[in-house]
Amino acid sequence: MKKRHTFVCWNCEETYTLMREFIAGQVLNVACPFCGEEGLVDLSPYHEEHLVTFRDVSAPESRHSDLELPDVLPTMSKPKEA
Repeated sequence: MKKRHTFVCWNCEETYTLMREFIAGQVLNVACPFCGEEGLVDLSPYHEEHLVTFRDVSAPESRHSDLELPDVLPTMSKPKEA
């Protein structure tokens, strides 16, 4: 599901919001609406995996993944192409 998230530009340091759907471990391409520079957002540092144990002893444990995102996501510059 898409949600509105806040980003800060690596180049001009302006804050802006975009509608995005995130998947854990993903690297997003975003473009700043103020300066037009493209940036990357690496979501892997915000991925947290939880072990869920059920009351029923015979039920297997399962792993549940969540993204614990900060209020403002930092962007970084794209690597230069050779």
